[in-house]
Amino acid sequence: MKKGDFEKFDLEAAKNGTPVRTKNGHRVKIFCYDRRTAGGYPIVGLILRKEEDTVGLWTAEGRFIGTWTNHKWDLVIQTKQENGKKGTDRSANRSSD
Repeated sequence: MKKGDFEKFDLEAAKNGTPVRTKNGHRVKIFCYDRRTAGGYPIVGLILRKEEDTVGLWTAEGRFIGTWTNHKWDLVIQTKQENGKKGTDRSANRSSD
């Protein structure tokens, strides 16, 4: 995934079905956007990696749990499909690690 293939995480776009990935390119399957939590991580999902899935928690701004600086598993909005066309790609193919 190249830099031009994604943009800053947008909670409303993600809720409306726009594909979400981690900054390092892994697909993310979101299960919940409104987890009740005192810790500030309302987004719950799976990071779909080649060998295994990893459970992730994120802030409403897309920050990965426990990180307050740039992290490879922060969320971004995918702006292009893998074949280079604009649009949404909802398939759940695994990303390589």
